[in-house]
Amino acid sequence: MKSNQKGAEEDHIEEIINYFAISLFGQNTEEEILWDLARNCISRLGFEDCVIYILDEERQMLVQKAAYGPRNPKDYTIYRPIEIPMGSGIVGSVARTGVAEIIADTSRDPRYIRDDAFRYSEISVPIIFEDKVIGVIDSEHTARNFFSERHLNTLRLIASLCANKLMRARAEAEKKAHQETLYHAQQELSALSLKALRAQMNPHFIFNALNAIQYFITENRPTEAMKFLSLFSRFIRTTLETSDQSFLPVACELEILDTYLKLERMRFNQRFDFTLSVDPAVQVYETEIPVLLIQPFVERILTERILLAKKHGRLDVHFRAQEKQVLCGIRLELREDGLQTVPSQPYSGPSWHAIRERIHLIGKLFGMPINVDWVPDGVDIAIPLHRAEPHRNTLKNRGRGF
Repeated sequence: MKSNQKGAEEDHIEEIINYFAISLFGQNTEEEILWDLARNCISRLGFEDCVIYILDEERQMLVQKAAYGPRNPKDYTIYRPIEIPMGSGIVGSVARTGVAEIIADTSRDPRYIRDDAFRYSEISVPIIFEDKVIGVIDSEHTARNFFSERHLNTLRLIASLCANKLMRARAEAEKKAHQETLYHAQQELSALSLKALRAQMNPHFIFNALNAIQYFITENRPTEAMKFLSLFSRFIRTTLETSDQSFLPVACELEILDTYLKLERMRFNQRFDFTLSVDPAVQVYETEIPVLLIQPFVERILTERILLAKKHGRLDVHFRAQEKQVLCGIRLELREDGLQTVPSQPYSGPSWHAIRERIHLIGKLFGMPINVDWVPDGVDIAIPLHRAEPHRNTLKNRGRGF
């Protein structure tokens, strides 16, 4: 009779373990796992009471996440969860040592912390993943000596299954959160790229360019008109061709800058000079930088410091390699009455907001922290090295570039 009873009990425990091993497989959250464990697994063991704690590592506090028994809420919400500091009470001790315990008589254990009612028996089993305690399963019973080694072994196995499920659920949650962050960052970056594209192609810029062409024609300067029209069409074409890309070869960025600066220099009657240069160590076709990154800096510096100030100036843009970075230095030299001057205040204001926001989003989306260092006569932009994929090196293939 006893043998049959023992066999039936073992079959029952095996059934419980098998249930928990396959329940909610592949589609569960951490909350669902813990409540499934409390309501559908622990309850089948015939325990009166059970609380499942998860460790809050930052606060070093064990926080109640699920329960079975008198404290079991009707829904999944625990309005005043129990919190136990690491090392405090039987639960805290088990979490600290990582060793499961059976307490036959809690009245003789000074660590026992009474909750809603006094119970004589307690069993506490750590939930361990890769030798690290992440939670505790704790049950109590009104009778002395209620919990056995069989209960302990069963809970250890359940805790092991629970740990694997929890870590898988956390990994999936982190992956989903990361994907959502990337998605929103991509949306923001796309919107910001569209803003930058519109800034380059805004009606005011196009109107000014067409006015310049008209001016050269009416002034009977057909050579200048044709040259300006050729540069303008090249700038429009290159801008549109690259507007849907995230990265561009340095050579392509140089082409955009060269075309843009030639246009503005012609339109403003040679009021400024410029140079674009690259160190030989920078492989201009293989090294990529984020699209629409450098040109807005050049445009704002040129517009705010030379054209609006109505002074003659010189703009120098230089690319160089340094360790695992590409450094772009933009330098401005102003001349007034034969004297050299430099800007007296940092570049700030609403016109720079979109540039700063774009740099922030590039860092968040691509993991590329771009460092901008303002100096008295310009700015240094440090960009993490990014190599072009062979099939994307279209600029070199089509035979165009700076």
